[in-house]
Amino acid sequence: MCDVLLAGACDVGGGPGMEELRIVIIDLTGDGTHAALNTLLGREDELEYESEIGECTKRSCVRDGRRLALTEWTLPLDTEDIEEKCLQECYKFIPFCAPGPHAILLVLNVRQTEGMERIASINKLFNNEALKSHRLVLFTGKEGLKGQTVHSYVQASGAALKDLIGGCGGRHCVVRSSARAEERARERSEVMALIDIVLQLQGGAFYTDEDYREIEGMLLKSLEVVKARCNEEAKIEEKAIHRQYEALMADLEGEKDSAEKTKLMEAARREMSRKLRESERKHQTKLEGAREAAEVNIAAALCASLEAAVAAEGCQ
Repeated sequence: MCDVLLAGACDVGGGPGMEELRIVIIDLTGDGTHAALNTLLGREDELEYESEIGECTKRSCVRDGRRLALTEWTLPLDTEDIEEKCLQECYKFIPFCAPGPHAILLVLNVRQTEGMERIASINKLFNNEALKSHRLVLFTGKEGLKGQTVHSYVQASGAALKDLIGGCGGRHCVVRSSARAEERARERSEVMALIDIVLQLQGGAFYTDEDYREIEGMLLKSLEVVKARCNEEAKIEEKAIHRQYEALMADLEGEKDSAEKTKLMEAARREMSRKLRESERKHQTKLEGAREAAEVNIAAALCASLEAAVAAEGCQ
């Protein structure tokens, strides 16, 4: 990660114009994000948006009056050059959470003890002070504790895990991998309470750096192009609708005044209004989906670029 700057505030209140709360979920042990996402999202049919590039997935929804944008990334733990690999891979999720995440959720399964020594290496990637202040740890597999508290579990663990949690300001909680709706709601409240602590400590600001700012700039440029194209298409379509209406009116003007003529003219006006509203909705929907489309395109381009770079290194 590059130089760090905290910027911008997030309004996470309800309403149709609510700002999104961007959360990055990083699975450190390879099998914890499913429970984490279930806790934060609830039912799958409540998803508003979902996209996937490689090991990165973005899901959006509104939960408890808050718009959540969750970017999931599974850490590539099955590699020897873990730090170098992660530095390459982590750039893939930047487009999904630009201009920067409000919170970074590091997910660990309490039953997954293999690879704990690698967590020390991973901790280095998220070790600058500004980035650490946005982190928290979420343990999954609460049922595996068998009555043991998560605090005692951490105390009995090695230095790597203690350092990881210490680097998160001690912010951590535990959820079940499989829980009923009532318990899931309680767990969601606990997780969101920790995220709210992060927001309060940062004054609502999100984490950002040079890479996030560069990607956000690319996204905004792409959106400007799409917006200009949509506006031009909308103008052309609106003119066509008006021309069609005017031609029909011209034909009707030649008719003798009658109740039928008045009825036809009124029907034509209503039809024109309907078509204009439909056209406006269509182009508005296209604009609303433009950001997601740009994120996927840029993430895919980054993916291809990284893979090409790795392939080139392998040929040397």
